[in-house]
Amino acid sequence: MKKTYIFILISIFALTLSAQNKPKNVIVLIGDGMGLAQMYAGMVNNGNKLQLERCKYIGLSKTYSANNITTDSGAGGTAIACGVKTKNGMIGMNPDSVAVESILEKAEKNNLATGMVVAC
Repeated sequence: MKKTYIFILISIFALTLSAQNKPKNVIVLIGDGMGLAQMYAGMVNNGNKLQLERCKYIGLSKTYSANNITTDSGAGGTAIACGVKTKNGMIGMNPDSVAVESILEKAEKNNLATGMVVAC
């Protein structure tokens, strides 16, 4: 998973970089429980248009948990934020309950501004 995680980050930066410009911000928007079927249903219901289509770059992630093909939000979020699969019911740890570093923590160590917004 770490190789996939690093590949995704490198791909995002490679796609946004040009010879003269660097990205000012990288935003990861996670639609919890929103898979391709839900996106398609939204498009059908909205005249074949979604605001999501305004995004210049979009990626998909397969974030099944370490102990189940159906993940919960914590395990899925850990896979995305930390690059490590964990068990359902766990957050920010590997399957052996050892804490793992998130991309936010890595960014802060490199003096980059970070933030998180959550809507429940």
